[in-house]
Amino acid sequence: MRHVCDYLVIGSGVAGLTFARAVAGSGRVLVVTKLGAEQSATNHAQGGIATVLGLEDTFEAHIRDTLIAGRGLCHRDIVELCVRDGPARIRELVELGVRFTTRAGEPGTLDLGREGGHSA
Repeated sequence: MRHVCDYLVIGSGVAGLTFARAVAGSGRVLVVTKLGAEQSATNHAQGGIATVLGLEDTFEAHIRDTLIAGRGLCHRDIVELCVRDGPARIRELVELGVRFTTRAGEPGTLDLGREGGHSA
């Protein structure tokens, strides 16, 4: 079986599907996955997404926490880029229909918690 495409995306997790969505208007996209779209690390992930959304958190603290948890394996410039871009990516996911846990009695207000390695 032969398939022709402009973009070959290997993986159906959030990264692969985000890229596929971004380039869909500029060519033919083929997404290849293990068994099915639901068989991704993203789909099986438990826990939350560490980003700066709470009033008690700051970009600087989040960057520091991430660098400490990374034990010297993180590139500071990439950490800063991801941390500062995080809130916008969460808003984008919400706009796409991702259903995050919300606070009881407060529809639309995300239920924030503390992810491992972070001070807020």
